Amino acid sequence: MSSYKKKLPSTYTILVFLIVLLCSGIIVQFAILSPHRPSSTANTQPYTYQLNEEKIPEHKRPVHSSPPASLLTPPLPPKQVIPKACQGVDFKWLASDRKFWDGWSSKSMFMKPNGKFTRKTVRIQQGESICIAALLGPIPALSIIKAMSHYGPADSIMVTAVDRLSGIKIPIVLQQHDQQTNGYFASVEMAYVGQFELETSVEYRSYFWEYPNFHKYLPNRFASENRLNVRPAEQSIEDKPCGPSGLAQSAWKKNRVVHQFLPRCQLTDCSRTFKIAHYWGDDHLKRNIGITLQPPSYHNECDTMKEIEFPLYDGNQTIYFNPLTDGLVQNLEAWKTMIQKETRQLPKADLVVLGIGNHDLGGIRQDPTEFAAHFYTFLAYLHKEVYPQQTIVVKTTQPIAGKLYAGYNYGRSEAYANIIKTSVRVINSNRVILWDTHQLGFVENQCPNQIHSRQSVIRLENRLFSHLLCQL
Repeated sequence: MSSYKKKLPSTYTILVFLIVLLCSGIIVQFAILSPHRPSSTANTQPYTYQLNEEKIPEHKRPVHSSPPASLLTPPLPPKQVIPKACQGVDFKWLASDRKFWDGWSSKSMFMKPNGKFTRKTVRIQQGESICIAALLGPIPALSIIKAMSHYGPADSIMVTAVDRLSGIKIPIVLQQHDQQTNGYFASVEMAYVGQFELETSVEYRSYFWEYPNFHKYLPNRFASENRLNVRPAEQSIEDKPCGPSGLAQSAWKKNRVVHQFLPRCQLTDCSRTFKIAHYWGDDHLKRNIGITLQPPSYHNECDTMKEIEFPLYDGNQTIYFNPLTDGLVQNLEAWKTMIQKETRQLPKADLVVLGIGNHDLGGIRQDPTEFAAHFYTFLAYLHKEVYPQQTIVVKTTQPIAGKLYAGYNYGRSEAYANIIKTSVRVINSNRVILWDTHQLGFVENQCPNQIHSRQSVIRLENRLFSHLLCQL
């Protein structure tokens, strides 16, 4: 009888077995380490990592002063509307033309009233609107631009129309074209006679202004391709009453050591007051209160104001100032709790004034969209839960010209002001009023190496505030 020989597995079989065993171990280990992802049929909410805090000792658990930004809904920026003066401009042709532009260098220009380009001087009458256009060099790779809502244009551009003979300067805010993304435009009503040229400074490209700590500040400055001649109007022009943003594109004229403001509209001065006013905000809002307590001075416009004791009794009005000096994003829930507690102890308000966001503006690691979600949530909370009957006046953040320290730069200041404007628009209540001080932004009005405005500008902000109260 032949002996039975046990058949050994082949080398190939052993290799396959080891590979299967190794893969099974990796899958099991991944399943153990990975957080549980709920099925789409059981839960349609977006998946976020949940920390199981029940297994962590209470004294080591993280303190949540604000909910995650993913749980908050930021207001959407408004859709672009091409102003009438710019509707005849062919931005695609401007960008593709190689007769007057090499496609690499940046340029700015006054367009003709019919929207056509010319290198010659453009001529209009006082009170007419003109389109201003800017073209930048090659568009950065789209892959580096985040697919998310932005509250400022991709490229940070400062533009000023200057008449060197009279010393008049008009700050201009550009919009980015939706289709031709290296094209920018603005419609400007020229209320002042003169020979104007454009001074342009491209501060940052491709949203680099959002995180200035990662990018060097290398502004590209240049003059316009042509000039604008504004002739006196045949008939006298009457200034209309100022709207919420009616001071935009107004002019500043050098007068001794300061720039005199030349408004395009009429600011109403009235003595209407509210008996009890609750102010919630930072030192910039506090300066608006303090400037009323000291005489004008053009020699010490950037000096620190004297400390104010609150409540402040000013005639028939009592002002309660409540400091909110830190960042909103880190303190949303803490602020909501504190405000609920404080308002129970204060007399009922007739007027509420809110001025926050400047601390967040300087945060070099804070994305503007994160602030948008928190600010809109905070404003909606005040409007519905804390002050359901009172008028709430909302002040914009500080205008910044150029770049200062930390995250303070022109692009971020424009975005944060737009967030506040957008939030007020989305709330859509006649009880929530925008106090747009950002429209008074002008490089000469900024205190050197500070984010404070000069005292003369703060007085102008207060005139605008009084004008808003007169309209209520």
